[in-house]
Amino acid sequence: MKGFVSLLLILQSSFAFGETIDEKLNKYIQNFSLGALSKIEETNPKLTALGKKLFQDKRLSLAGDTSCQTCHSPSFGTAEPIPLSLGTGATSEGRGRRVSGGTILARNTPSIINKGQPGIFRQFWDSRVVWHPRAQHFITPEKGLNGDYPEYFEIVDVLETAVNKSLAAQALFPMISKVEMVGPGYDNLSSKELWDLITSNILEVEEYQHAFEEIYPNEKINIGHIAVAISHFEAITFQRTNTRYDQYLRGNLQALTENEKEGFLVFSEEGRCIRCHFGENLTNQVLHNVVVPPLGPGIDGRGHDRGAYENDPREHLKYRFVVSPLRGIKDTAPYFHNGSMLTLDEVIEHYNQPFNSIDHYLATELNEIFRQTYNGPLLVDRTPYRLFAIKKSVSPIIQRLGLTEKQKQDLKSFLLAL
Repeated sequence: MKGFVSLLLILQSSFAFGETIDEKLNKYIQNFSLGALSKIEETNPKLTALGKKLFQDKRLSLAGDTSCQTCHSPSFGTAEPIPLSLGTGATSEGRGRRVSGGTILARNTPSIINKGQPGIFRQFWDSRVVWHPRAQHFITPEKGLNGDYPEYFEIVDVLETAVNKSLAAQALFPMISKVEMVGPGYDNLSSKELWDLITSNILEVEEYQHAFEEIYPNEKINIGHIAVAISHFEAITFQRTNTRYDQYLRGNLQALTENEKEGFLVFSEEGRCIRCHFGENLTNQVLHNVVVPPLGPGIDGRGHDRGAYENDPREHLKYRFVVSPLRGIKDTAPYFHNGSMLTLDEVIEHYNQPFNSIDHYLATELNEIFRQTYNGPLLVDRTPYRLFAIKKSVSPIIQRLGLTEKQKQDLKSFLLAL
């Protein structure tokens, strides 16, 4: 933390009188490795086509009513335009999705834009799926996939062929979630048994049999092949590498307007965004508690969600979620892990006065808009103890910013250019 603050102070104090805004921004670009993203080139169009079909296929759901695309909608930045996702039993898609006989999940559907980039090694809001970049093995909720000598080595061997290994592993887990895609009636089956059953269902389709045989001749197909195909489609299709921000980084100084450049400077200085959102992917992939207001039902059904701690119960992980990449953010509202903020204006104001935000959050407008989606209002946890617990473990980087209205608007303009 002190190192980041010192670097920012040094950079700001080094700006000579009369220095242009482009020259100022270039120092941040260099010092925080803000490189333009490289496009992931298509290497296996047949695998992409297979992955696309699987991504859209509800056969991956043992309940038969949910596909990957149900929640990761290409029309909404591969996220979902509702605060909290809905599981199996819900109806329709997009803005028309309704809880019906389904379950309200604890978290917002995260975007998968650029999640296939080589530098991304964490998946899910709580980082429960990781491809360890140094140890070169998986860390997941299923022990059979983990470590140097995994029990399910035949699945892991296939996952390791993916464009992005963590993204391939991520695809495995919604399929075996009782509330997301499985539905009732399978409580006695292990993860491996569920994966085998899903694989069997897919391979009953002759078209899939031929496609897998063509891509993987003479191989015994397992759930890893299905996950790799889906992740390959996602990595190739859902990437944004030529935004106006990327064009600016490649040297086109006219790609951003003056207001957007001013916003870029706020992003790097007063807004302090750059301390977490840096590098080519605009994320350091660290887990932080940014005191997001609790919006239910949460993990415990009472609006309470302790983030990474729910999967890895170590005290320092309470209320912490992974720093998200930012490209395409204009298309992925609502925001944060629980969709509690409807607009970028609300997000910016939250970071501007974070403790005021959590103390006075009511979700009145949100519940009015989405009342039919959830057949009633979502719970806002106002329990003083809960709010105190969240604020007590806040990440040290979260402080009141004191941005002016112009700075907030300029920052928003910059974010819209990503």
